[in-house]
This record gives sequence, C-alpha cells and structure tokens, in this order.
Amino acid sequence: MQQDVEKFFETNLVPKADTLGERQLYEVRYAAAALLIACAKSDFEEDPDEEEVIVDILRERFGVDDELMDRLVEFADAHTGTMGLETFTGLVNKHYADGHKLALMADLWKVALADGRIDKYEDMFLYRVAGLLDISREQVQKLKAVAFEP
Repeated sequence: MQQDVEKFFETNLVPKADTLGERQLYEVRYAAAALLIACAKSDFEEDPDEEEVIVDILRERFGVDDELMDRLVEFADAHTGTMGLETFTGLVNKHYADGHKLALMADLWKVALADGRIDKYEDMFLYRVAGLLDISREQVQKLKAVAFEP
C-alpha cells in the first residue's frame, strides 16, 4: 500500500524541476485531496455539491488541470477507505506550515457544509483531523464559525 502511494507521487505529483517548494506543493495534493474526499464520505452520503466544492478547492489552491484532477480524485477516492487518516495528515504535517494547515481545515469545513448542514459524523471527522494536524479546538471552532458565514 505504501509503495502504491509513493509510486503515485513519483509518477503524477513530483515535478521534473526539483525545487523544494514545488515538490512540497505537488506532494501534498494527494493528501489534501484524500482528506477532502474522506470528509465528504464521513457522513456516509455522496453529495454532488460536496464533490463540486472539492474540485473547486483543488483547482483554486493547487491549479490542478482536468487530467491530473481525474487521476488525483480517482486515486484519493480509492484509498481513503483503505489507508488511515494518519497517512494523509502525516504528509500534511510534514509539508504544511501552520497557516496552510488552517487553510486546509477551513476547506474541510467548506466541504462538510456544502450540502447545507454539518452531520455529527462530519463534525467528529473534522475534530479528529484537527487533532492529527495539531490544530487547537479553539482554532477549529473559529474556522467552523467562518464556514457558516454567508
């Protein structure tokens, strides 16, 4: 399983130019996509509005083109049920600064709220991810409040 993830990164996410900033950006796309998809799945319902928000976030934050988007979402979708959150949050912790973690957490709230409500399972999922990302409960509550603003 770990080899599959590493191969996917090497083939699709690591740019040819080996600059650290670009490498970090490409490497965490998978982790971010997987967390966003896992968030959408956490209420056990598939919602087109949540899927649309995920695609928008990946395009806006990472500039993902359609071809990479399809591979990224397909791979992340296939592995969110088989790999623990620690795998994805570990990559985020390794490569994201605190501000980027907060931005990702805000994006996760947007996904959860895309269908107009926060299910109890989504809420539990988001607090669990926040704990794994070392984001304080106070920060999570602030991000949650912002997500509910019009």
